[in-house]
Amino acid sequence: MGSGGVTAPTDSEQGPTPELSDQPRGWSWPRFAAASGLVASVVLVLSTQFWTPAGLGRGPEFLAIIILIAVGDSYPLRVPRDNDGSESFFLDEAFLVYALLVLPSGGAFAAAVLGSAVGELIRRVAPAKAVINISTQVMGAAAAVEVFHLIAPSGAGIARTTLAGVLATLSYVVTCRLIVGTAFFLVTKAQYRAILFDNLRFQVLALAGAVSLGIVAGLASQVAWWSPALTVLPLGLMYLVLSEHLRAKADRARLTDLLDTAMAAHASIETDEVLRALEKSARTLVRCRRAWIATRPPSTDEIGVPLGRRDGGDLWLVVADRIGNEPFGEADEQVLQGVAAIAGSALDNADLVDQIRHQGLHDQLTGLSNQLLFDDRARQAVQRAQRDRESVAVLAIDLDGFKKVNESFGHETGNEVLVEAGRRLAESVREVDTLARMSGDHFNVLLPGAGSPDTVGVTADRLLEVLRRPFPCDTQEAFLTASVGIAIGPVHGLTASELLRNADSAMHQAKAEGGDSKRFYSPDMNEQALARLSRESELHAALRNQELYILYQPQINLRSGAMVGVEALVRWRHPILGIIPPDDFIPIAEESGLIGELDAWVLRTALAQLRTWDEAGLPPLHMAVNQSGRNFNDDRIVDQVVSALERTGIDPSRLEIEITERVALRGSPETSAILEKLRRIGARLAVDDFGTGYSSLAQLQQFTVDRLKIDRGFIRQVTSAHGPAPLIAAFIGIARALNMEVIAEGVETAEQEAFLRRYDCDEAQGYLYSKPVLPDEVAYLLSRKSSLLVTQG
Repeated sequence: MGSGGVTAPTDSEQGPTPELSDQPRGWSWPRFAAASGLVASVVLVLSTQFWTPAGLGRGPEFLAIIILIAVGDSYPLRVPRDNDGSESFFLDEAFLVYALLVLPSGGAFAAAVLGSAVGELIRRVAPAKAVINISTQVMGAAAAVEVFHLIAPSGAGIARTTLAGVLATLSYVVTCRLIVGTAFFLVTKAQYRAILFDNLRFQVLALAGAVSLGIVAGLASQVAWWSPALTVLPLGLMYLVLSEHLRAKADRARLTDLLDTAMAAHASIETDEVLRALEKSARTLVRCRRAWIATRPPSTDEIGVPLGRRDGGDLWLVVADRIGNEPFGEADEQVLQGVAAIAGSALDNADLVDQIRHQGLHDQLTGLSNQLLFDDRARQAVQRAQRDRESVAVLAIDLDGFKKVNESFGHETGNEVLVEAGRRLAESVREVDTLARMSGDHFNVLLPGAGSPDTVGVTADRLLEVLRRPFPCDTQEAFLTASVGIAIGPVHGLTASELLRNADSAMHQAKAEGGDSKRFYSPDMNEQALARLSRESELHAALRNQELYILYQPQINLRSGAMVGVEALVRWRHPILGIIPPDDFIPIAEESGLIGELDAWVLRTALAQLRTWDEAGLPPLHMAVNQSGRNFNDDRIVDQVVSALERTGIDPSRLEIEITERVALRGSPETSAILEKLRRIGARLAVDDFGTGYSSLAQLQQFTVDRLKIDRGFIRQVTSAHGPAPLIAAFIGIARALNMEVIAEGVETAEQEAFLRRYDCDEAQGYLYSKPVLPDEVAYLLSRKSSLLVTQG
């Protein structure tokens, strides 16, 4: 129970009680208390008159009691308390009653003091603390002996002697408690009453048990001097059984706490909640006042175990300030290791939940917010802006010409460009803003507290500027621009969905006007967006209702002047709007995903027309058919070509599939494999619009194609003083060296034709020879059997 030793009682009202310092410095209170207690005990002992002629008593009994007190003081029972460590059960009262009943007063006093001193030595208690404990024992034993001597003088009967022993032991307990309580009151300033009556229930039960044992041993000594020895065996067995019982109870409690810890930790899906549960469990399991998650190993007065690495750093579960006098031991470390094992799986679960949550709310490529997270933050920002009467802006950003990067360098390089674009945009907005990748090359920016339109415009200009800087692409650079649409609430919309929709409309307007600019939303933009949506729906219907048709533009051999082929060009005859040019509906088909179906229809129809001309006995022509770069993402185009050739019976060598320069340079394994399959079928491949991509002349040798088709933009400037004539000549010369044919499109003047013939260009097409015509007009041109050349060699 600890009546004769210094302990740290719990004070629930004042907080944790500090331990007595083992190494006081200067005239500290432990030394003052020790000195005062020693002086007081000496004065009290000298003032008592309990010495008798019998002296200390019989030697064996006197020595046995000293040994019993020393052993009991050195190895007390540890009785666990609910949430405040354990209580030490020293059995001092049992040995004191026994000593009073079998020894003279002086012997009982001396045995109590000497036994306590030996116990302090065995426990290796710090000097200052040992002096206080021994002084407390001196005063408590002196009070007990004095009370016993007054109640049961020499010659008293057994009943009176027993009663005197009980009352004397009670005075011993009260005296020791008062002394210890006074010492802690001086240090902690806790309520004196709380200190005295701390854990009173346990003290009463322990006192009753100890006194009972002492009386049994004392009464047995009245029969024979060796009779008390018979009580040692049952006392030891009781001590052993009680110790094992208490240890098992403590182990069960810890196991239960560990299970509760595992359930609490795994029930949490937030990392912070898991860590808080671990800290709380650690305080309970090792019975300490402080537990925390640290990024450093424990110091000297702490113990801890590693939890592994989180976010690039080590984490430790550390505990300190053990409740009670006992230091942390090996068992405590084992318990913490169990907590750490639980923590590992619980933190892994929390990390997995965090990862899933992050993946669900962030773009996997750029790491930016995705549409789901952006929409949620936009709703919150609009609500907050309405409450605080502030403005909020949404910027819709779309990269101009990004498709050329994908087609020229491949999707892997395109992804790198998107990541770099996201990084630049993120560095150009505020921390309170939200940047999200909505899809493809489309980004959105949310500007809470946006301010005036001029302020928002400055932000948009800054974003446009950072995107104008060149993007590294392999060994080259790609130059991109962007179109930015701006909607500011509440002027341009009262809800988040309205702002998002209107910002998109403004962005499409900026793109339609050439891109590389910003546009603020205006109401008429919605009408344009609806018109575009309507056109997409009508295009779907056009394929079903046979509103699409094909014109054929002749291709002329510049040496013979004969028409050797045609290019199939699709047109749309709208039932209301009339003829719609391809530049107005091909982009819609590509954006809506309809381009694959459209290209397949053109391929089937053109080859069927070629078969019709053959059956009419016209000279054989080759047919050039354009195919979008989107068709080269899988093998469906190969199947479509094979099916169309088999259905019409056309020789594959008469089919020329035109692809853009960017598709030819894409270099992806999928595209290269598809091109090779088309060549194995026997179809010819031509690079359309050559010179408009990012390729260099040195890359021509990498093309697995048969012909180069020089873009009309170069041909138009042939006669200019500073035109691209030398470049066209280089195109033709290198293509000739690589066994490629060259055809020029957009030839409109005799000067252009003469230039091409001078540099040995193979073929040409353009308005100089014929506009795109209907199939019957092609038959008429073929039937003329005359040269279509304007200039003759």
